[in-house]
Amino acid sequence: MNFFDWMSMNMIIDIAFIVFSGALIWKIRKLEKQNLDLYKKIGFHKNAIVEMHENFQVLEKDILIVAKNPQAARKTFKDRIGALKDKEVS
Repeated sequence: MNFFDWMSMNMIIDIAFIVFSGALIWKIRKLEKQNLDLYKKIGFHKNAIVEMHENFQVLEKDILIVAKNPQAARKTFKDRIGALKDKEVS
């Protein structure tokens, strides 16, 4: 094997390494972008679950009020309706 054959083979290996490295970097960046999108979706779902939990706590509290004192529940309901009307007006 002479010097020129050795240099030719070396150049092929270098070019293959550069192409492989470029493809690997492109794929890693693509996966990182997908992970970022997934983290955003997880954040949205987490916020929705927290909101549902808060609504559940309010409903549970309302059920206890109705069970203990229906008149107080009616007053609370009217107060909430009034607050919603005031909120819509402003």
